[in-house]
Amino acid sequence: MNVKNAQSGIIVICVLLTLGLFGLVAWQYSSMYKVEKALQQKVAQRDELENEIARVEEMLVKMERERRDFEKYLFQERDIPAFLDEISKFANDSLVSIIDMQTKNFRQVVVPTEYYQRNKKLTQAQVNQLREQQKENVLTLAAMPIQIKVEGTFSALVDFLDQLQNYEQLINISSVDIQAQKKYPKLNCNFTLSIYSLKSLEDLKRR
Repeated sequence: MNVKNAQSGIIVICVLLTLGLFGLVAWQYSSMYKVEKALQQKVAQRDELENEIARVEEMLVKMERERRDFEKYLFQERDIPAFLDEISKFANDSLVSIIDMQTKNFRQVVVPTEYYQRNKKLTQAQVNQLREQQKENVLTLAAMPIQIKVEGTFSALVDFLDQLQNYEQLINISSVDIQAQKKYPKLNCNFTLSIYSLKSLEDLKRR
């Protein structure tokens, strides 16, 4: 082997080594780029997951706040005796005489959304929450009808019914029947006053 061939061989080896080195660097760079890109995706997924968790936590807090606000408009068992006393107080303030007042058991009801919107006491979100609770059969809206018969002048009856209708908790007045009597201008008034509460289906079955 002469010197010229040896030099050519060395040059070829150097070129091959250089190409191999460049190839190795390029492969390592490509691998590093893929790892870095995968890491960035993982970080983005983690950030998205953290944002989603934050949104869920915010939604749960909002739902809990709406649930508490919603329940303010409903009656608990302990509220009923005090409310019956309030009815008597409203009657006295309006110069209306209570002739008869009978309470009945709670029963399951589905109150139309339009009722809530008309009375402007519950938001749409609160109504939707109630619907979800009914679907899950955890709690359901129940009404307790109170049959009331009173006596008074027309203006006194209107004032009495107005005070009841504006009560802070959710009620409904229906089947109002006003009739004249011999002691005019006093009138007889019969109506049904319904109060609402959240009850379990099992509790309603036991009543």
